[in-house]
Amino acid sequence: MRESPAHPAQTTACFLHASSPSAAFQNIQLSISLGEACPAARVRQAWQQVTANYGVLRSSFFKVPAGDCLYREHDGIEASWRLLDWTKLAAEEAPERWSALLEEDAAQPFDLAKPPLVRFIAIELPQGHCHLLMTYPKVLLDEDAVFRLLCA
Repeated sequence: MRESPAHPAQTTACFLHASSPSAAFQNIQLSISLGEACPAARVRQAWQQVTANYGVLRSSFFKVPAGDCLYREHDGIEASWRLLDWTKLAAEEAPERWSALLEEDAAQPFDLAKPPLVRFIAIELPQGHCHLLMTYPKVLLDEDAVFRLLCA
């Protein structure tokens, strides 16, 4: 386990996270559409490896009595996964189902002190395709970090 002071931007985000009652306001949802057929099990396996290699995906944040925010990387933590089978879903039902899924997922808060602070929903689609929804609190990743993760 590694512990260090949080970056000033993370400290601000931690404060905002604690002061906002709306989980949807604090969560970022990243929709990843794979351009070719790929079994959901392989997608999960790949992201488990990314999680093992990038400590930020196994991290938590907490405040100390002085009011500072600390960042802690944990060992042996796996991201939260959910698998949905939409292989038999009628094409006209997909947009409504997708909107409901986004709303439901965004409403689920993260406790910054309890890792993992990322969750994945893999959606199996017809012809072996898979779509991935990655959700995390704003404090966890900035745009550059997301780009580096997606290039991993």
